[in-house]
Amino acid sequence: MFDKLYGGHVYNAAGNDYIDAKVPGFKAIYERVYRAFAHASFTGRDFYLGGSGTLDGGNIFSPLQFLIEEDIGDGLWKFTQGIQVDDESLDLESINNIPFSELSYLETNHSLTNCRTVFWLPNLLERNLWIDLETELGEENRLLERANERFKDTLKKYELPEHDPNMIKEIDHIVKEARSKLLNE
Repeated sequence: MFDKLYGGHVYNAAGNDYIDAKVPGFKAIYERVYRAFAHASFTGRDFYLGGSGTLDGGNIFSPLQFLIEEDIGDGLWKFTQGIQVDDESLDLESINNIPFSELSYLETNHSLTNCRTVFWLPNLLERNLWIDLETELGEENRLLERANERFKDTLKKYELPEHDPNMIKEIDHIVKEARSKLLNE
């Protein structure tokens, strides 16, 4: 509406940043991705995952959901990059030599060297073959456990950055001066 009536644009964070899910997990992933695709489809804007771990209409922040969304976002980003198709990426020489060797295309040095450049390898989501129903139904709990472990590891590794005390004093002085001028004007 703003584009048509006034010739400008306004971005609406609520379009896909705010979801109704109350807890982290697959439901929240579904809501976030669905809303992002719908928002992009109906507004003509670029796809943007948004949210950054927020739940319950933005009232809750979940570090676990943030890590899961980061994993999904990496996969979506990888997907949008496409696959390079040129002489080097195709390696027609290897393809032509396959009928005369005992290797499949996947076993060639070229494929072994380059296969990881075209695949999305998530950090948290499992990409295993079907085992059984019980295993599949337990995947969400295992996903949340992996996300929780990653979050805990991140907290353990965190080191408070060192700051120059003189720089901190200067910043404090600037903030104090700005407050004084803003409140008096």
